[in-house]
This record gives sequence, C-alpha cells and structure tokens, in this order.
Amino acid sequence: MLIQLMVSSDGTFLVITGPSSHYTCECQEGCFCFDHKFVACDRCDVRTSICIIHSKYNYACECREGFAKNAGGECVDLDECRIGNSLCNRNARCVNTVGSYTCKCNIGYSGDGKKCAYVGIDAICSQGICTCNVGFKGDGLNCTGFHLKLHLKA
Repeated sequence: MLIQLMVSSDGTFLVITGPSSHYTCECQEGCFCFDHKFVACDRCDVRTSICIIHSKYNYACECREGFAKNAGGECVDLDECRIGNSLCNRNARCVNTVGSYTCKCNIGYSGDGKKCAYVGIDAICSQGICTCNVGFKGDGLNCTGFHLKLHLKA
C-alpha cells in the first residue's frame, strides 16, 4: 500500500494519495477544499465568519451569529444590548460579550437574567443562591422580618 504525502509550498494544504490513486485534501484552518481539491485560503476571519463554498472557484464569507458586516465588509461584534436584540428580562441588565451577550438580574431579583423573580431587599442572591439579609429570617426565597432586641444600659 503506497501512501504519498504532498504539502503545498506555502504549507496551506496537504494532499494524501492512497492506493488506487484515491486521495483526500486536508487544509489548515482558513483554507478550503472542494471536491477533494484545494480551493483557496480565503480572507475570512474564522473567529468571526464562516466560509461558504459555492464552487471550486467561488466562495463567500458570511458572518457568524452575533456578528454583522461593517462598511468595509468585515464581520464585527454585534452589540445586541445596544440595538435591543437581547432576550433579557425587563428586570435584568444586558451585558455584551464578543459574539453574544449575557443577562444578569438586577439587585432585588433572582434568576438566569431571562427570567427574574422579585426577592426584594429582604434577601441577597449570588449565582442563583439567595440568603436572607440581616433582620430577616427564611430560606432565601421567602424572608420575613423580625425585630432585633436591643438591650441598652441606662
């Protein structure tokens, strides 16, 4: 069984030839093969876009989810918070991240940011765990106030 490895002069792809002249084309990231033949190393930034191959001579860069093309044709981060595309609860704040966003419930609310339940000032929540504040008793979700007895010396 004869296997031959050929690497392009610029190192962008390699062709592996096996028995009966069958071969596969393997390209490094950012380079593409079509019908087992090397097509091209495109100008798409693989972090922000996806290369769509139409034929062995034609391909296009399409922005990944969370990115949009700017005036220069580059895929840039889409600020879902600024343009109002987030699914955050009205009692949460939107925090933009590269290619996406997260939602965080406001103080006095607990949840995943897309659903926020009121817990009030009687509790504090962190990472989904609520505990009653000083002056309140309960399981963190249901807190009731109680009075602290102060002993004052005259």
